[in-house]
Amino acid sequence: MRDNIFCGVLLFLAISCALVRGDVSAAPSDSVGPAFDIGGDVVQGPAIEYQVASGISFDGNRFLVVWQDYRSGTSYDIFAARVTLGGTIIDEGGFIISDADGYQETPAVAFDGANHLVVWTDMRSGSGDIYGSRVDPSGNVLDPDGLPISVSAGSQAGASVAFHDSLYLVVWIDFRDGNENIYGARVTVDGTVLDPGGIPICTDGAIQVDAALTSNGAGWLAVWTDYRNAQPDIYAARIDVTGAVLDPAGIPVAATAAQEVYPAATFNQTDCLVVWDVDADTTSHDIYGARIDAAGNVLDPGGIAICDHVEYQGYPAASSDGADFLVIWNDSRGSATWDIYGARVDAGGGVIDTTSIPICLDLSQQFGLSVAFGSGRWLIGWHDSRNDHKDIFGIRLDTDGSVLDAASILISSSSVNQSETAMAFDGVNYLVVWHEWREGTGYDIRGTRVSMDGTVLDPAGIEISTHITDAMYPAISFDGSIYLVVWQDYRFSQWDIRATRIETDGTLLDPDGFVISTTAGSQERPAVARNDTRWLVAWQDKRSGSFYDIYGSRVTAGAAVYEPTGLLISAAYGNQVRPAVSSDGDNYIVVWEDGRNALDDIFCARVDRGGVVLDSAGIAVSTAGYVQEHPDVVFDGDSYAIVWQDSRSNVDYDIYMSRVEVDGDVVDPSGILVSGAAGDQVEPALTYNGREYLMIWQDRRGAEGYDIYGAAVDTSGVVLDPDGFEVSGAPHHQMAPDLSPGYLNIVLMSYASFISDEGYGSYRIWANFYDTVAGVPGRDAGDGPARLYPGCPNPFHGSTTLRFSLAESMNVSLKVYDVFGRHVATLTEGPADEGLHVITWDTSSPGGRSFAPGLYFCRLKAGDHHETRKLLLID
Repeated sequence: MRDNIFCGVLLFLAISCALVRGDVSAAPSDSVGPAFDIGGDVVQGPAIEYQVASGISFDGNRFLVVWQDYRSGTSYDIFAARVTLGGTIIDEGGFIISDADGYQETPAVAFDGANHLVVWTDMRSGSGDIYGSRVDPSGNVLDPDGLPISVSAGSQAGASVAFHDSLYLVVWIDFRDGNENIYGARVTVDGTVLDPGGIPICTDGAIQVDAALTSNGAGWLAVWTDYRNAQPDIYAARIDVTGAVLDPAGIPVAATAAQEVYPAATFNQTDCLVVWDVDADTTSHDIYGARIDAAGNVLDPGGIAICDHVEYQGYPAASSDGADFLVIWNDSRGSATWDIYGARVDAGGGVIDTTSIPICLDLSQQFGLSVAFGSGRWLIGWHDSRNDHKDIFGIRLDTDGSVLDAASILISSSSVNQSETAMAFDGVNYLVVWHEWREGTGYDIRGTRVSMDGTVLDPAGIEISTHITDAMYPAISFDGSIYLVVWQDYRFSQWDIRATRIETDGTLLDPDGFVISTTAGSQERPAVARNDTRWLVAWQDKRSGSFYDIYGSRVTAGAAVYEPTGLLISAAYGNQVRPAVSSDGDNYIVVWEDGRNALDDIFCARVDRGGVVLDSAGIAVSTAGYVQEHPDVVFDGDSYAIVWQDSRSNVDYDIYMSRVEVDGDVVDPSGILVSGAAGDQVEPALTYNGREYLMIWQDRRGAEGYDIYGAAVDTSGVVLDPDGFEVSGAPHHQMAPDLSPGYLNIVLMSYASFISDEGYGSYRIWANFYDTVAGVPGRDAGDGPARLYPGCPNPFHGSTTLRFSLAESMNVSLKVYDVFGRHVATLTEGPADEGLHVITWDTSSPGGRSFAPGLYFCRLKAGDHHETRKLLLID
């Protein structure tokens, strides 16, 4: 997938300190430069993926909203944002409370007068535990590793929390006895868990679920759905500050022949109000409630009908302003979607808003309700899917029942999410492309040029594909004059392959793109490489309807598509997916994940310049045990190198590679182990810098998510960095790496890094320069008295630049020969000083001789030193 255009500079580049972020780790070696953001201007919008299950507390000045969040793309984490009384979001992008391994779900939160305690279900151990963390009013997470509140045998889930006097009580559903019971634990304001073994609140032997909790003025009141009477009822129990359960048999709050479920509870400084969803006749659900005093007496044994509208009402939440109660619920009246309605209930149990208050009627599904009161208003939170993905929204409600916000407040925002980088070098600048998600257009393809000093030349981004439908997974190749960017595109209601050409100044030659494949079925995950005359684009293709096959098409610099219906490269049994492409200047090679043997292997096939598939059955590169996936490929001037992620150890994914000759012979049939570090190493990317292979990958050897690691391998297959080297060990996850050589020894490495602060809350495109010589033992720049660097660009139109360095002054000659060994040009000859020399071979200068397109050899003779580089002149 990497083009064979090898260029560079002699000195390592100093990147401006202004480009370096504080939460990106320092360079791990002299070879890796500081990380810098190349994602361009920050654009805020709804966070990507799913944000659900909110909870709210109030600290006396502002609200803290917490939720479970999937924006990392790897697991649910716990996020939060503070909201002012005026409805302003203080923490754009949110901030992370916990992103430990495994899922963190269903948070709840309470305030103790100084700090909040956020609790959640935590899967870091492999089964559900209850964890928590304190958060101060400034948004500082005081327990970033989490407080283990319950890690007992079995699974615990569905935590709720409330504060009374000087203690929190946390309650949850507990499976330690093989049945769903209600347990709890007290937690001090300094984070000490007083009951690590848990307090059994209800272990009746039947099923108890849906635990909720409130203070009751003397301790706490826990409520839950209880199945001891076969059908679900609502029960409660009081717990005092010593942890004693005052009602071990439970208080039957609503135990009728109907089905009562999903309780919630709140306290108005006198009594508790318990509310629930009741299904009396199986045709609709209603919202009922009952008050309970501090002595445990149910003051409304027949229940209070808070809303018994003919349609469905369910999933209530409740809060109090210290006098009246507010009850909110999901309501299906008048629409096919769930809206949010509410009603106030006075201290005597009277329903103030008998026709209900319409709170949010957005025509999208609103779920996961939460509510808290503070300084004269309630904040109501929920998640809904109005923006394609689920987001957390809020609305404020006055104590008189007035809705204060005409439009919902987006709480779970972030900067646009960027990932899946690809890049190429044009001899002066890099063009880095990626896909990003924006509200209103979905996934777009954007990019920027990056100079060799790390300057982002297009901070607003180059809009490559911003159609209203999705465009994803770009790939890029440079032909010596223009770039070709390809991607999968959904504008015709299926995934197709589309492309555009981009000039080196960032101008799009095809602003709307052009079609490479729109065949029926899905075409996805394109890859592209160039030989001496045209590109080959390859992709995974499901036109057969059963499995993915590998198809391709050749494309010219003029945007002519040679095979508009596609060139079949592999249709073996099973899925063939995720192709990568390279070229030796004449033929192409396509590699892919291949499922013909039940488990994924790595196969390849060569395609000649005329579009003939030379290996119709495919060449088996690796058929080791378990699975091999996500290949990449590069040509080094003599042979190909292929890299992949490999699970043959049956423990973790490792990184393997193999060399393949241009005639299709596999040099390393058992593969070369590049990285077998602890944890997974996945999604490798590969290039060749004119000297050695260089690869980077996502690496899970650390404890805080995926980092980016790399290694160099020489052309004989010797791994030069057996322990790997760290490219980025920034907090949270780094994903989707790519890399491209530039001048001399310099390689640009890019990846998507999850940035949690400064209003981001999203993946951004970051990069490091890497000097493949400086600071690496055994790889000094000299290697003798002289060095000839790769031509740049190469392949080239018209002219290319040659650079050579001398360790001392000496006589040199730099000459060009054709494929028959005939001398065709002398670029320099005679004495030359120590240092770097730059010479241009111009094949199209006025009055100069004419050179036919084809392969040439540039030969440096410096004293006794001889070195040759291949050059490819194209039309």
